[in-house]
Amino acid sequence: MLKRLSQLDRFVCRLDRPGSVFLLILLGLASLVTLTYQAVSIQHRFMADYAEAPLVDQALRLAEGQNIYRPAISTPPYTISTYSPLFVVVLAPLVKLFGPAFWQGRLISALCAWLAAFFLAKIIYAHTRDRLAASVTGMVFLASPYVVQWSSLVRVDFLAVALSVAALYYLTRWPQSWKRFALGAVLLTAAIFARQSYALAAPAAAVFWLLYRDWRRALLLGGVVAGLSFVLFLGLNLVTHGGFYYNIVTANINEFSIQRLVGEIRSLIETNLILVPVGVASIFLIPRRSGTWPLVAAYLAGAGLASLTIGKIGSNTNYFLELSAALSLSAGALLAWSRAHQKTHIARVIILLCLIYQTQVFLRTTLTKQVGSLRYWFGMYGEQVMLNDIVARTDGPILADDGMGMIVLNGRHLVLQPFEVTQLARAGKWDQTPLIESIRRREYPLILIHYYKGNDIHEERWTKEMLDAIEKNYAVTETYADEHLYRPIRANGGRQ
Repeated sequence: MLKRLSQLDRFVCRLDRPGSVFLLILLGLASLVTLTYQAVSIQHRFMADYAEAPLVDQALRLAEGQNIYRPAISTPPYTISTYSPLFVVVLAPLVKLFGPAFWQGRLISALCAWLAAFFLAKIIYAHTRDRLAASVTGMVFLASPYVVQWSSLVRVDFLAVALSVAALYYLTRWPQSWKRFALGAVLLTAAIFARQSYALAAPAAAVFWLLYRDWRRALLLGGVVAGLSFVLFLGLNLVTHGGFYYNIVTANINEFSIQRLVGEIRSLIETNLILVPVGVASIFLIPRRSGTWPLVAAYLAGAGLASLTIGKIGSNTNYFLELSAALSLSAGALLAWSRAHQKTHIARVIILLCLIYQTQVFLRTTLTKQVGSLRYWFGMYGEQVMLNDIVARTDGPILADDGMGMIVLNGRHLVLQPFEVTQLARAGKWDQTPLIESIRRREYPLILIHYYKGNDIHEERWTKEMLDAIEKNYAVTETYADEHLYRPIRANGGRQ
């Protein structure tokens, strides 16, 4: 039996180096696809995601010295700032300098994605001194279709990811200097104020890792991050007269759907067919005395719990980005373990083959879903140009969902964020009567509603009362880029 095992190991040994080389080549190709996708997206002039326009609008308002966290929205504009302010603070100077556009925010997201990959690789190398495992960690993260998609948009997520992963790198270096400790605490706090949901996984992972080294320092870190976050929260809430709490807490609690959660988890497992079991296996296989085990275990657990909020109406796969970082870290840690602690080559070759298969799944998903989405938006470019010209020539306030991008590109502020206020209205936290009455009075010269084929997402973005008022008082005059253009109906039945 031992002889046969030895023969098998010698045979498998021949696959070790070629497997490593092939994995790196495949991951290099995937990283190149990610870079190309980001570069193409950054150059795209028009909005590619509903949340992009509100963030650019908030940056415009902040650059003009306006309060983006209003304590009430009983009067126009009916807009909500659902995220902590750091991303908008970073974006505002760029918008002020170059004018309203989407490339600045997309560039921030793309750069932060690569920065996050760099620090994930640095974490693995710092603990294992394994260059292959470190490289694989960073590139597996970049290959994820979730990373490809969301790092190419004006979104707050990747600034939060980069800050939190950088914090983990500085906080899990041992022996730890007080300078690195302070820097890590500040970065964790900054991540929370880039996106508030990042208050769980990375802080928990850092505290859990420190518990294995110095429980006093672990408690100190928890206290410092909690204290800094509380002071900043309190300060922002006071400055905005309660508006900060209203926007990121009260107005940000959407209806939760178990059916949606189950569907998204199923999609997660299909996309990360290998990485999910690899993540679970890493918790059981990596020795607990290892420097990577407490970090990987706690980060996976925290990111997994945080990702469950994807069940909220209006959430999307960006809720899996922190979990993607944790799964990439676990893959690198498991690969390093197999190369350092296993006497046979069988385990490491199995892991290499699994990662090769996972990478090709990532590539296939990106080239079908993500590239398909990009083609959708680029395929409508000509019509988007015509629609943008119509918006530019229209005087007065305009209501829109995906068409909000045209409004901010023309240097105008949003009057309405339909999805956000619709959720508030359905929760009984906002009276939509003034808006409905203004629609009935036909105060808006143009209303843009995007209808996706085979998808009733417009019913999540607009209340039934809003849609009824629009149908009775407005008529569709044109359709560009799947946007229906509603114009007011005259009293005699004609179009104004």
